[in-house]
Amino acid sequence: MHVLALIRVLSVALAALAVAAPSAVAQPDPSCRGGEIANGPFSYTPSQLGTKTFVGGSGDPWTGSFRITAPGKPGDTVFPAQSGGPCQETALASIRVFDIEQVADANGVPLDPSVKIDVNSPLGQTIAAAFFINPTEYLFHVAEALEVGVTITNPMVSPTDYGDYLVTIKAQAIGAGIGTGSGATVLLSLRPDSAVDVVPPDVTILQPAGDEILGRIAIKVSATDPTPGSGVNSLAASIRSAGNTVSEIIPLTLDQMLPVAAGVTVTGTGEFVPVGGIGPAGTTEAQAFTATSRSGIGTYTLSAQATDVAGNTGTASKTFKVSYDVSFTKEAVTGNCTPPGNTATCTGQFQHPLSWLSGTSIRDSAFSTRSTMTKRSDRSGRLPSWIRTVRWPGGASRWPMGPISITQ
Repeated sequence: MHVLALIRVLSVALAALAVAAPSAVAQPDPSCRGGEIANGPFSYTPSQLGTKTFVGGSGDPWTGSFRITAPGKPGDTVFPAQSGGPCQETALASIRVFDIEQVADANGVPLDPSVKIDVNSPLGQTIAAAFFINPTEYLFHVAEALEVGVTITNPMVSPTDYGDYLVTIKAQAIGAGIGTGSGATVLLSLRPDSAVDVVPPDVTILQPAGDEILGRIAIKVSATDPTPGSGVNSLAASIRSAGNTVSEIIPLTLDQMLPVAAGVTVTGTGEFVPVGGIGPAGTTEAQAFTATSRSGIGTYTLSAQATDVAGNTGTASKTFKVSYDVSFTKEAVTGNCTPPGNTATCTGQFQHPLSWLSGTSIRDSAFSTRSTMTKRSDRSGRLPSWIRTVRWPGGASRWPMGPISITQ
């Protein structure tokens, strides 16, 4: 009896231990305290990786990278629990194409509304397979940053699926309370084969329309790739002086994001401020004011160039002059200058302001000049030619401003 009773006591004790053991293991992680939890989603830098265009079945691979950073601030030690589970010091995340959205058709015309593409659909799987991501899986610690490489190849979709797709790459840690975040996006542009497009874009220079007064000169150019075509892919402008001592690129602000569809006009605007040049190369029509502050008047040629997606290039150019704005306000001549048929040399004084716009190499301190005009003998019966000499304030220097013709 005593032995039987002892066995019963031992059995009860063992059963109690068996029940108690699982209860001890299931206790919450003691490190999961509010002040030490790394809350928040994954973040991505940069969030936009740019645009990659493939035309038909051609196109070189595109390679880029971005950074994924796990949530966390100084003092955080664990990621939050999910669905009542324990907190974790690490989080295993997969990195993949997460979303695909078609935002434009095969000609680049925006879709309104855009079309969500199921990543698991045949088209979604084809596009996702063109994104080679390294690594595709990573064990993150709190606040850890990871550099991710991406290589994109031509997905070789059906021509019926050509268009522009916004592809989003994200990290997802299933089992940890970490949001995926906004992700890193790539605009994948899949266009029809443009091998048949041999016509370059039409390029037009809209401004300047003619000769200009010295100052800030507005630049405006446009380009259109005729239909059927591949669409304008780039638009640029440059300017040079007659003697090439001034030569520079004009930065343009475009009214469209490139590339655009065939038939769509792209307009670029900018400005040019002449600052003159040195030597007799046509950048000035006379001597400069000083060696460091050149006049900027002279003859310039503006060139514009546009290239379509197929690689055809169209150009346009326009030559114009930049001059001072001179208007006479007072004149006084000798009696010998009385027409008609007079061939004697005579002199006269013509008072006028010398005007220019702000922002040039010549400062804005306005002044008036006094010009001495000397008439040249002309026996051909044409209008007389005059030489104008400008007296600077104080009479310290003179500057010949070239021959001009006036009506007596």
